[in-house]
Amino acid sequence: MKNSFSIIIIILCLAVYASQVHAKTDIEVVMNSKLPFDKNMTVGDAFNNFHYFKNKTWCFREEDNKRLVIFTGALDLEDLSQYNKRLIGLKAAFIKVIFVKNVDNSVDIRSLSYHIRLPRGFNILSYVIDTPDSLKYSVLNIYKNDSKSGLIITRELVSSFPVLDTR
Repeated sequence: MKNSFSIIIIILCLAVYASQVHAKTDIEVVMNSKLPFDKNMTVGDAFNNFHYFKNKTWCFREEDNKRLVIFTGALDLEDLSQYNKRLIGLKAAFIKVIFVKNVDNSVDIRSLSYHIRLPRGFNILSYVIDTPDSLKYSVLNIYKNDSKSGLIITRELVSSFPVLDTR
């Protein structure tokens, strides 16, 4: 009895370890991939070096038999407030991008979403972009990593949340 219990524990530990290794590999595959619209830079380099992100995280999730890698970047509201002063009043704002790692190790983008946390309370408002042209446009602005990309991302953020519109 003790022997079979030990074997079950060992199998469970190996399964957990294997899933963690596989998740790390999936994140590395996505980070090392190059998207069709920019073959000069890896996904990881583009997202990790975007200077309007203060904090960046990469995580793995499996959903509907799809292997998803999720990037979350907290926006630097102080830096972006040069384009719209109302942003500095937010508690937080971030961009989440969901990548799909395919069986052949190719990578697709499922969605990009903007999220804001208002100054009072714990409410988070979200806006999801999932049409191919809009996704490409939004991701290209992260790849460009210049002041114009900051301006465009601020415009997208403000147009997604009318509460921020200053017109």
